[in-house]
Amino acid sequence: MPEILNTATAFGILLALGILAMTVGLLRSETASTRRTLTAIGASGPARRAIVAATAGALALTGAVVGAIAGYVAATGFFRTSQLDSLSSLTSIPVTNLLLILIGRRPLE
Repeated sequence: MPEILNTATAFGILLALGILAMTVGLLRSETASTRRTLTAIGASGPARRAIVAATAGALALTGAVVGAIAGYVAATGFFRTSQLDSLSSLTSIPVTNLLLILIGRRPLE
């Protein structure tokens, strides 16, 4: 069972990082006019990058928290309606693995 949990955690991290990369790309393209305005009023390059990084970080944290909660709720709902008696395995929440997904680290072995 720990191998499956670690594999699922690694997959969750990769999926979250892929979605974050797409989100940052979309963020950069959607805010191009705002960045041009910042350049026109004299904002430095590091200041513009800091604004984009802060926005991306806030989006990533929000998405990771909401995604982890929604995924766990969805898994609980699935196992509750399933004929398999697997709901008991969800009573002990794998806090370590969920936190690893949130911070984007590789699962502990």
